[in-house]
Amino acid sequence: MAKTAGILVIGDEILNGHVIDTNSTFLMKKLWNLGISTQELRVIKDNLDIISKNVQEFSILFDIVLLAGGTGSTHDDLTYQGVAKAFNEECYVHPNLCKDFQDFFGLEEISLSVTKLATLPKSSQLHYHPEASNIFPLVQVV
Repeated sequence: MAKTAGILVIGDEILNGHVIDTNSTFLMKKLWNLGISTQELRVIKDNLDIISKNVQEFSILFDIVLLAGGTGSTHDDLTYQGVAKAFNEECYVHPNLCKDFQDFFGLEEISLSVTKLATLPKSSQLHYHPEASNIFPLVQVV
């Protein structure tokens, strides 16, 4: 039986038309090529409760849930916190990811921005592309 997927695109900048979403098209093409049927694409606000509710709903409806957006270092980037809330988890600063970001940005000390970027749900697993030149991993919450 073919797997199903749902994609949540998170960001006020998408909803207000300031940024064009290209992530979902990229993801849907990749999923299609893998034989995975995207059943729904939804764009939602940078809001903790909305993110949490939608992650809960999608995780019941689909085999795979992909999220794009809201994982940066600004005040409105709440994706990881919303995922943690959806699964009743706490977030923590991932030490290896924090060090990777510190090295990548050439920082002598860990900044608040780096700490925010490296704050993930407890059950997160990091997947690095073996041929990628950057240090930004795929974050899987299990």
